[in-house]
Amino acid sequence: MSARPRTDSSTSRRRAWASSASSRAERQAMVESTMLIFGPEDQSVRTEHEVMADLLTLAGASVMAIGPHDVQRLTALAEQAIHVVAADPDRLRAPDESPAANLAFANFGPEHIPQDDSSVDVAVMVDALHRVPAMMLEAGLTELARALRPGGHLYVSEPVFDGDLNDLTVLVRDDGRERLAAFEALRQAIQAGQYELEREVFFREPLAFGSFDDFADALLAPQPGQVPPRADVVTRARERFEQFRSGDDSYVIDARRRVDLLRKV
Repeated sequence: MSARPRTDSSTSRRRAWASSASSRAERQAMVESTMLIFGPEDQSVRTEHEVMADLLTLAGASVMAIGPHDVQRLTALAEQAIHVVAADPDRLRAPDESPAANLAFANFGPEHIPQDDSSVDVAVMVDALHRVPAMMLEAGLTELARALRPGGHLYVSEPVFDGDLNDLTVLVRDDGRERLAAFEALRQAIQAGQYELEREVFFREPLAFGSFDDFADALLAPQPGQVPPRADVVTRARERFEQFRSGDDSYVIDARRRVDLLRKV
């Protein structure tokens, strides 16, 4: 009489673990072969708005935007979406008046999202993920997955640690470690099966400034908990900034960016 195969619970668990381990290995190999922290040297010139319009379907969508308030971007989102919640964890007071009736302001970060489970179609984070403390990145991406409906999208746009704008801002604030931590957290969330990587886009966005003060207010102001830069550091950045003066006395600097579009599994 031939021996019957074991079908006890421990055998089933081992089989499930082996299958899961294989799936994790496949996901890891896929992510490592497709996700890049640096893009090609030759990148198309586009605006964030153009990339967002190309990647996202916003008509009738419930949108949650987490990160620094960009009123022009938020208004553009509100023009297409049915409802937009704009949350800035570093801004204690919302604007006095919303530019659109379907745009609401809030104060929370990705690790503490008050929205119901599966209630959000699209989550947008521009210049925001690397500002989340490293110890909270995993919890934040898990919370985002909880709030997103199955098949919903997470749009993450981050500055690339390369190019003219980076070379200028790094003189004052080197956040390369934070950007790398954010990138690795995305990879781990995909490998864990919370999300699938749908698209990764690299582009160059020309940013125009009227003066160094405009540039400093927009990009060099210290975040909560950061120490203001020393005067000699600001002077060195000002000298480098002058290299980008154009004929009409404006300043145009290329910002290299990476967008990862993730879909909730």
